[in-house]
Amino acid sequence: MFDSSASAIQAQSHCVATEAFEQVLRLVDSSAPLHYSRWRHGGWYVGGVRYPSGACGCVSNNYPDRKWRIACDDRRQALNAPGDVTFGSRESAARAEQLLALQAWEAFVRAPA
Repeated sequence: MFDSSASAIQAQSHCVATEAFEQVLRLVDSSAPLHYSRWRHGGWYVGGVRYPSGACGCVSNNYPDRKWRIACDDRRQALNAPGDVTFGSRESAARAEQLLALQAWEAFVRAPA
């Protein structure tokens, strides 16, 4: 799975193999520190979290209830509705998104070509 993910990241991101392997390592290492940068809509980009689509990780508490959420969480239909997953901190939201991105990569590399 590791090699397949790195190959897919390399093809999708047009990066060199070592950069692709570094990205996979960041996705699978839940103990590595995460890095954040401000997102223009009031949330935070999560460094190293990338999806097969090219989307990057982003978490926010810029909602009326101030709860932390994964900004582009496909499970959410509406705030406080089923599928609206909230978190107690920016870190826990980012770790959850790290896991979602890893699951997306696993599905991507297992999908028939």
